[in-house]
Amino acid sequence: MENRTLTITVQADWKNALRAAAQSAQAPSYQGETLNLARVIERESTRLRDTSAA
Repeated sequence: MENRTLTITVQADWKNALRAAAQSAQAPSYQGETLNLARVIERESTRLRDTSAA
């Protein structure tokens, strides 16, 4: 079985993160999976901040 990798990033510039992932996907060999969590973290921290301020 092939070793698989998952790279988790927290890049606020999601467009550049997406471009970088697309570029690595064009490689002839497996480059791993990439998951960018910046928007999720930002959304949840805003939600928590709004909830605690109420």
